[in-house]
Amino acid sequence: MKNPFSYFITLIILIGFWLLLIPPQSAYAQNISNQTNLFIPSGLNMYTNGSLTNTGFFQNNGSFFLSGDWTNSSTYQGIGLVSFEGINQAINNNNQSIEYLIINGGGVKILQQNLVVNKQIDFNNGVFSVLSSDTLLIGINGSINGGSVNSYVDGALFSRGTGYKFFPVGKNGKYHPVELLEIKGLDPLIAIEVQEDLPNVKTSGKATIQRDIYWTRKTISGFFEDSPITLGYSTNTSINPLRIVIAEAAQVTDEFSIIENVTLQTNNSVDVVKSRKALTGNIFALGELLVDPPRQQYLSTTLSPNGQNPAN
Repeated sequence: MKNPFSYFITLIILIGFWLLLIPPQSAYAQNISNQTNLFIPSGLNMYTNGSLTNTGFFQNNGSFFLSGDWTNSSTYQGIGLVSFEGINQAINNNNQSIEYLIINGGGVKILQQNLVVNKQIDFNNGVFSVLSSDTLLIGINGSINGGSVNSYVDGALFSRGTGYKFFPVGKNGKYHPVELLEIKGLDPLIAIEVQEDLPNVKTSGKATIQRDIYWTRKTISGFFEDSPITLGYSTNTSINPLRIVIAEAAQVTDEFSIIENVTLQTNNSVDVVKSRKALTGNIFALGELLVDPPRQQYLSTTLSPNGQNPAN
C-alpha cells in the first residue's frame, strides 16, 4: 500500500503548480511532515504556521516561511529562500546548506548541528543562538545584511574568504558587531565571538582595559595574515572618547598591545571603534589611555597676523 504521506505531498505540489497560474503565488499549510518528495517551484511562496519535519527529499526553489521548528534529517536542497518567522524555533538542517536565509519574527532561533548559508543571510528580528558544538558558516560568496540590538548571532559566527567581512555578533541581549575591513591571507576560515568577563591581563601600563566584554577571532583553517578591524559596543560613559584605544593579543596570557591610532564613530545604539592599521590579534578589547594622547594644536594667526590661512 502506498504511503499516505505521499498523497499529501503530491497534493501540496499540485496546489503549488496551480497557484503559479494565478496571483498571489502563495500556499499555506500547518505542520508539514514530508516522507517522500516535496518541491517548491520558483515563484511560489509557501507559508506554514507549524513545523517542518523532513525525512524524505525537499527541494526549494521558491520561498518558504516557517513559524515552527525546522527538522531535516534527510535531504534539503535548492536555490530558494527560507525565512524563520517564529518567536522561538529550533533549526536542524542535517549539516546542509541554505542559499538565502532570513531571521525574523523575534525571539530566539536555536541552531542544532551545522548550517552553511551560501548566498545571503538577513538579520531582521530575532537572535540566532549558536552553541560551541554547532556552526553557523557564511560561505565564501555569502553576504550578511542587517544586524541590530534586536537581531544578531549569540555565539560564534564563521565566515570564509578574504576582503571585507561583517559579523553581527552579541551576547546576552547586548549587540557588539565586528567588521574585518580587508582580510589578507590564503582561504581563511574565521570565527568571531563576543565573550564576557575578560580575565586580568598584562599591559604596558599606559591604559586600562575594559573587562566586561571582549572579542575572540579564531582561524579555523587556511592562513589569516591581518586586517583592520571595527568593534561595536553599547555606549559606556566610563570610557573617555578622547582616550579610547583597542587592546589586542594572540592569547589572554600574553601582554596586550595598545592600539592608539583609532577612530570613534558614535550613534544612538552602538558606538564603533576602528583601527587605522591592520591587526593580527586573536583577542580584542577596548581600553582607555591614562592620559590624553598628544593632539595637533593651532595658534590661529598669532604668529602670522597677515596670513590668509586661519589655521596657520
